[in-house]
Amino acid sequence: LKAVPNKNAGFIVLLTSIFAFFFFGEIRNLTTLCLLNNNGFSLSFFFFSSLCFLWIGAQFPQEKFLSYA
Repeated sequence: LKAVPNKNAGFIVLLTSIFAFFFFGEIRNLTTLCLLNNNGFSLSFFFFSSLCFLWIGAQFPQEKFLSYA
């Protein structure tokens, strides 16, 4: 959240990231119930998106990182 200079925009980014984690977790539960074979993709996409969120959050507030958030 350091990359977002506005408090309201930072709050929206925070809620969006929490919603994304919840959404990808629900996709994994649904694929377990439906017995689809793409569990590895949703799990790897979940970890990839969490690493991207961590990397963007660890950067200093510069213009190129503000465009990502």
